Amino acid sequence: MRTSREVSTSTRQKIAQGVRKAHAQKTETEKQQTRAKQSASMRAYWKTIPKKEEDEPQVDYASPW
Repeated sequence: MRTSREVSTSTRQKIAQGVRKAHAQKTETEKQQTRAKQSASMRAYWKTIPKKEEDEPQVDYASPW
């Protein structure tokens, strides 16, 4: 089990190489399916966020007054 976020350079290279290899082995159909799933998930997420009402006053959070 890892106890910290710091990893060695060689470990980083191994992780990156594994990710590249896994990505290269996916077919174009699998990549399209992944994109579609991610898109659907993001649409579902944004539907849970309430829309701002048109008559709400504009709030300037950068100003302390």
